[in-house]
Amino acid sequence: MDDPSASEVRTLSMLDITEKPTEEAIVDEIRRSLRFYVKEAGNSDFRKVYLMGGTAKLKGLPEFIEEKVNLPTEIFLPFINVEMPEKFIDKKDPQLALAVGLAMRAE
Repeated sequence: MDDPSASEVRTLSMLDITEKPTEEAIVDEIRRSLRFYVKEAGNSDFRKVYLMGGTAKLKGLPEFIEEKVNLPTEIFLPFINVEMPEKFIDKKDPQLALAVGLAMRAE
């Protein structure tokens, strides 16, 4: 019987909502992107995979990708080297990477 007082913990194994587990689909996309880059640029000197966005916060995802793709994998924190007021210290979040990238674009 489930304990209603126990807090819910989401792990990769709980994300199976399609025929192919979500984490496997992510790995397939990474592999496809790497193959495309090798084909177009002729370079395969990959050193690290950076995860960003909300999916990057899934427990165990960096380790899973690192194991499957055989590349060091870590969560990208867009404000890691940016001075910020104290009230925004907790905003160092991988979900903000897209906003930072868009803000840096030239029009």
